Amino acid sequence: MAAGTPLDDFSTLMESTGPAWMRGPEVMVNDTVRSSYTGNRIAAAGNMVEMVQGGDSIQDRVYLAPAGGASSGLQRYDPNEGFEYDHAQPGVNWTVPWAFAWASMSWTKQDVGLNAESMGKRYRAQVYKRVMYEKHQNLYSRVCNSLEDEYWARPNAAKMEGTGSVSKRQPYSIPCFVNEFTNGLTPLIVDSSSTLWTTVQGITPGTTDSAGVYSKWKPYAVGGGITSGTNTGAEGGINSGYNFTPSSIGTSTTLFAEFTKAYWNLRFDRLPKSPEYSDKTSSPNVIWCSLQGMVNYEHALQKSQDTFRGVGASTGQDPAYDGPTFRKIPLEYISSLDTALLYSDGTEAITENDIAADGNTGEGTAAIVGPRYYFINANYLKFVVHQDNYCVMTAPFAPDAQPFTRVQVMDLWNNTVCRSRARHGIVGPNETITNA
Repeated sequence: MAAGTPLDDFSTLMESTGPAWMRGPEVMVNDTVRSSYTGNRIAAAGNMVEMVQGGDSIQDRVYLAPAGGASSGLQRYDPNEGFEYDHAQPGVNWTVPWAFAWASMSWTKQDVGLNAESMGKRYRAQVYKRVMYEKHQNLYSRVCNSLEDEYWARPNAAKMEGTGSVSKRQPYSIPCFVNEFTNGLTPLIVDSSSTLWTTVQGITPGTTDSAGVYSKWKPYAVGGGITSGTNTGAEGGINSGYNFTPSSIGTSTTLFAEFTKAYWNLRFDRLPKSPEYSDKTSSPNVIWCSLQGMVNYEHALQKSQDTFRGVGASTGQDPAYDGPTFRKIPLEYISSLDTALLYSDGTEAITENDIAADGNTGEGTAAIVGPRYYFINANYLKFVVHQDNYCVMTAPFAPDAQPFTRVQVMDLWNNTVCRSRARHGIVGPNETITNA
């Protein structure tokens, strides 16, 4: 490194070196990390072609319903019968805009040491190394935690689904795609902008297929929901949901029955003829829940006399579970679900006190309290970033009126998209749950 002032030398280092440059015994314990991160799990099931895209928006095409009416399928015929031909294009396009975000880190002349100029080159490098590590650690911890909050943010139709010019657009959160409401449409009492969702990624879901409405563009959902309210989409899931009473094995294991229903509703086979025209056989590859959801599930296993089976290196005497599963699908604790604003005071009841379902104040709306279980097929849920604007850092610069400070700004263009809503589901309770 060429000789110069410590501030200039350090700025040159920050411009040319990434956060993986150093790691040593002076590394601090990072207690800002969370118990679990959703992003790690989404990225593990993806590939770079799907996660990194270019262009001015994110686009894809989905086949939701047969097109062409009665003449589009296999039909029987008599000899010499005339045929009518169909030329329908069955696919549906969706387009998702980029959401833009920035973060920054800065340093001052004092950060790199008041006595750095009197140090030898070797010791000066150690000062730079320590300060640089702390700056990057702080930046990436804040960015990752912010992205985690966005994965489980309360749906906001104006900021997420809004078309055209949207001020400070927010990326879609997972509950926009996977929720317990009729047709998977977030009601205005839950939406943070008090707006009733009518489309998701610009596509209208419905009970039956009709012009521009698709029955496959919604998640599988049981239980939960809002127990009172008049606005369309405020009701709960399509079936009753699960019961859970810690003292009763009979009611505890209804959870297993609802899991079985969810699995078979979310498992999709390949076409028996020309399978290359369908996706590979798939089913959910993870079930996400809150800490209480994990506790209740383990308790249901224990009440089913499955307490010590297969656990414990030598004796098997371990009442906990080394990664509980259902049909070999892992249940994973998502710490964000403990405090996400989807729920009231962490009790996992979707409610907004003193706001009625029609948006007027002065009325209360009850919700069913208890853990929800998110059945996710991560192959169809993607965190997408722009190929030219994925955590890109500017060159260090001096802010106005701060000559002894240097700043670097990160630019991120991203969004979260759902390639198939029918391959995800949610299992909620059918009554307020008494937790284990």
